[in-house]
Amino acid sequence: MGTDILCVDDDPLMHNLLSNLLKQHGFQVSLATNGAEGLERARRRPPDLIVLDIMMPGMDGFEVCRQLRQDPRLRTIPVIVLTAMESSKLNEQAFAVGADVCMTKPFPPDRFISTVNMALQNAARQNKPKPDSSRDPAGDAKDSGIPGPRKDA
Repeated sequence: MGTDILCVDDDPLMHNLLSNLLKQHGFQVSLATNGAEGLERARRRPPDLIVLDIMMPGMDGFEVCRQLRQDPRLRTIPVIVLTAMESSKLNEQAFAVGADVCMTKPFPPDRFISTVNMALQNAARQNKPKPDSSRDPAGDAKDSGIPGPRKDA
């Protein structure tokens, strides 16, 4: 099964555009037409990445992102905010609620796909467990120059 991307946008033309573009690049796509539906879909089947519009009726994208970040199962899913909203504080507002990337519509398709790939790679790196190489399983210091307990004592 491929990488699953949830697109949350109230514009049917954007659904079509995003779905076709992402599928052309091998992604599986789920669609939601508003914030509440997007949260419900994410909770039912957590995607690998969420593309989120800001200006939607009912629950806006800022609130969706805020709720995603409060849910332990969903908080690490990368969120790309993709909006036609024009505001000098857009990035500040999006990052304050936990968005990973912020893009404005219209967008160059190749830049969007690059952004999706970058967000997925960053998420994979951040979620990768980091081995503690400074200790061995017995709890002794390794290669620290400090001798461990004597074996013959």
